Order: sequence, then C-alpha cells, then structure tokens
Amino acid sequence: MDIINKFKSVFEKEPGEYSLNKVLITGFPHSGTTILRAILENIDCVYAHPWESGVASSAVCKKAIKEKASHVVVKCPNINESFFDADHEIYKDYKKVFIIRNPYYTYASLNKSKTANNPGVRMEDWQKTAQYWLALEEEKRDDVICVKYEDLFARSFEGIQRVISGLGIKDYDPAVYEENEKYSHKVNDITGELSCNSTSRINDHVKFRRWQIHQPFKCANQPSGLHLKWEQVQVISNMIEPTVLGYTGDIMCQLLKTIS
Repeated sequence: MDIINKFKSVFEKEPGEYSLNKVLITGFPHSGTTILRAILENIDCVYAHPWESGVASSAVCKKAIKEKASHVVVKCPNINESFFDADHEIYKDYKKVFIIRNPYYTYASLNKSKTANNPGVRMEDWQKTAQYWLALEEEKRDDVICVKYEDLFARSFEGIQRVISGLGIKDYDPAVYEENEKYSHKVNDITGELSCNSTSRINDHVKFRRWQIHQPFKCANQPSGLHLKWEQVQVISNMIEPTVLGYTGDIMCQLLKTIS
C-alpha cells in the first residue's frame, strides 16, 4: 500500500497546478520533438521539463509554478495511444503536439545516431505513426495539434507560429523563431555522463544526443545528410503514407547520390 500511495503522489495535483496548461510533445524518434521543446522553452511563460517524460509530474509542475509559468511542457518521442484518449485520467487535460518528419531524413538521422535497429524504430513503426498522424489530422481535434517538422521552419516559420497559437500563448518574442540561431537549448547535457559500464552502442547514441542539443534551431533536412541503406529506401518508397504526406518529388534524385 505504501508503494501504491507513493506512486499516486507523483500525479497528485498541487495548489496552483490546476491553472497550468499542460503540453505533451510526441512523435516518432528523431522527428523534431527535441527542437520543438527547445524553441518553446525559450518563451518566458513556458517551463519545459529537460528530460524525456510522458507526464508532467507533481514535481515538474512545482518547478513550473515556481518559475511563474503558465504552460508546462513535457516530451516523449514515442507514440502511446493513451496520449490521445479523450477520456484518459491523465491526458484528457493535456494539449498534445504530434510531430512527424520526412521518413528519409528521419532514418538518415537514426543511422547517424546508430539507433536505426533499436526496438520501436522499425519501418513499420514509422508507418503506423504516420497513419495515426493522418487520422488525427483529419479529426481536427481541439486538444491535438498535428504538425510536420518541415513546416516548423517553412513559409516564415508557419508551423511554429501555428503550434504557439494553438497552445494559447499570445505574449512572446517572435525572435524565438525569427532569430533562432542565437538561442540555445537550456539543457547543457541532456544525457548525463557516459558510463564506463555502458555498451558502445549506447555511448554512441549519448554522444549523438550531446551533439544534437547544441545545434542551432534550423531545419536539419539537408540532402548532403541523406545517408541511407538501399533496403531502407526500398521499404520507404513502397509505403503510401510518405506520398500522402507530400514526402516525395525530387528527393529520389538526391538519394541516388547518397545511398550507401
């Protein structure tokens, strides 16, 4: 019973927490959840939890209240259907931001971090995520903001503006996205120290994450970075979802130059 009560206390609301606007950023790994959180955390009224988490715990909310924030942001780069359950005890009060990215660039990024073979990032996992994104986008729910990674930066940062507006944030400095290279992630080391007991694969990913959080706020979809395996290109090109999302066109010409 003590263990159950201790677990429940993590989610019990503190005075002032009821006035907080809770935001969950989610999507497929390497789709832009980190950069979107970093942009939002540079807005004065936003407190963004620095670690990956699917819930704004009582401790996180306390920090947000202490900083006089009106919005508390958490992010989880793995989709869970409970996030979008309108009647879920926890998530019914959250605003969800669901981000998706061109699968060719997503898997090029996963290859770079040496995590493309990890559980949860298989090609069929991306496909299911895309199907879910398309279904929610069609629903036009008030509590869900569906956005493409590419649109965050395109057309004068249209996607970022839409997310900020959808979260009900009105008083902020547009320099958050207009002069985005001058901002930095508030977390200097999101992954902690390398462990001598960690495997080489884990350490490689830790090094990638340390590099990632120090990149400027700009679109990372660069043709020069499209380093994919031929079998990855084949699987993605046989999916219908990338075409529905508009992720086709001259990208194949770029891929022919960079396939390994």
